Amino acid sequence: VTNVDVYEFKEDISANTEEKGVQLPKSTLFAWGIVIPLLIIANIIFGGLYMIARAKFQKDKKIVEPPDYSDLSVCKRKFDVPPLLIISSDGFRDSYLDKNITPTIQRLINFGTHSKYMIPTFPSKTFPNHYSIATGLYPAWHGIIDNHFYDPQFQAFFKKNTNQSGWYLGEPIWETAQKAGLKSGVFFWPGSEGMGKLPNFWLRYNSSVPFTHRVDTLIKWLKLPDDERPSLIQAYFEEPDFAGHMSGPDSEAVRTAMILMDGMINYLIRRLTEEGIMGCINFIFLSDHGMQQMDITKSVITTNYLGPEFNDIFFSGVVARIEINQTAHSSQNEDSIINDMILKMECQHGNNYVAYRKDLVPLRFHYAGSPRIGDIVIKGRPGVCIFLTDKEKESYKLFGDHGFDNRIVSMRAIFIAVGPDIAQNREINEFQNIELYNLFAHLLRIDAAPNNGTNGTLFTALRNPPNFPVTSIDHPPNQCTDQINIKTCNSSHDCPLMDDIYQNCPKTLHSSVSAAYDFPGQLCSLQLCNAIIYFDKKLQKTIMVEGILKNTMWMHETK
Repeated sequence: VTNVDVYEFKEDISANTEEKGVQLPKSTLFAWGIVIPLLIIANIIFGGLYMIARAKFQKDKKIVEPPDYSDLSVCKRKFDVPPLLIISSDGFRDSYLDKNITPTIQRLINFGTHSKYMIPTFPSKTFPNHYSIATGLYPAWHGIIDNHFYDPQFQAFFKKNTNQSGWYLGEPIWETAQKAGLKSGVFFWPGSEGMGKLPNFWLRYNSSVPFTHRVDTLIKWLKLPDDERPSLIQAYFEEPDFAGHMSGPDSEAVRTAMILMDGMINYLIRRLTEEGIMGCINFIFLSDHGMQQMDITKSVITTNYLGPEFNDIFFSGVVARIEINQTAHSSQNEDSIINDMILKMECQHGNNYVAYRKDLVPLRFHYAGSPRIGDIVIKGRPGVCIFLTDKEKESYKLFGDHGFDNRIVSMRAIFIAVGPDIAQNREINEFQNIELYNLFAHLLRIDAAPNNGTNGTLFTALRNPPNFPVTSIDHPPNQCTDQINIKTCNSSHDCPLMDDIYQNCPKTLHSSVSAAYDFPGQLCSLQLCNAIIYFDKKLQKTIMVEGILKNTMWMHETK
């Protein structure tokens, strides 16, 4: 039978059944009754396999629906200058984000700008760092050198609830805003209760105030009429710091606190969106420091080295400090007292701690020049706390703590920003938190007070950063021109003017330069006899000087 014959046979059957109403034989109906269900089942099976294959293909090719960030862009109100809202989450370690339990915070990261991490100031404690964030100053400059300390001029001790004038130095951003004619509202930010530097709106710290009430107050401030509304709003939240102290950074308590903070941010975004202002404001979510798991077995008992007769002022902690009580050492001068104490601690020096004279603390800590620091600084290794006595050790019940070397991974903080002035979907390099003050001032369109930060460091976070004049380089990289001719250390050749250095020194980034400076390709260096000068050609400012000390007493002898 040919194909044509079969085709014609099918046509004939079809015609007979349609025109004459002839019923097909039962055997034929039975066959179709089996075939049709089988076809349906096969279709379902192959359809399912197709969907699985398609889903796998989409996953392999990363074909995903674009996330919806429309709620983060809602702006139904007109502001001449976008208000700046800053939220601090105490003790939010940057690695906490890896727990994947903070979807709301992750949305902010994906939508706006975030840093790889943020470097706290030393010591990485709550009060010094919050006030460094507010002023752009190192603790030795703004005066709050720790959570607790002694001022020999005042002959008084500073505690967290101290609010008399004179303790808080420098100019916090809320004071800068007020000087520029703007209003500020601060909810519990450490340092905001200092007399003489009060914001327009402020509240005395009370940890029992619910997080939702704090958020509602921020919204209330933002809804005020333009002539009453604060342009700068800051708020402080204790978690996950409290959970980290009580249970350690890897505990379930910290996970719970993280979920709580994520819920708080979600509630804040929902309230801002309902009011139609989420997309109108510049919003920064940050932390002050991280958290370190403690090892009580490595604790240092200072009287084991200095003797039970020790009678000087001592501050325990992961960074301990000694203030010499001269009246207890009538027969010795202060220098010999300090040297004797350092000598007594040398047998264990470097194992679980490092002890420094105040004038020999490493320069990178910027922890010198303030009489409040004391005479001896004892820096604990990660996880180590330094006590005066065994009794102090027994009363220490913390599983997590902070204050350590600000370079270690566990002390890293977070920085996340969204808003009309903030770049979208951008990651910037790590930076130290003293750089934030200049960013705050820029976002508020006001002039910054003198500070330790470098203006422009965080312009990479901006959607439309301002332009700096660029000086062209007419020589190959890594080669200084003849105009810069420094010979040897013993040369009588005059040092070049800094203007000449700015114009003629090459573009280069030395491997030892701190990663805190986010100026790849802009940093220049000049190799001197025993130091390297690094500066930014765009800003025309020296960034840092790397020195080589051949004599450890050099700093002391040349002060």
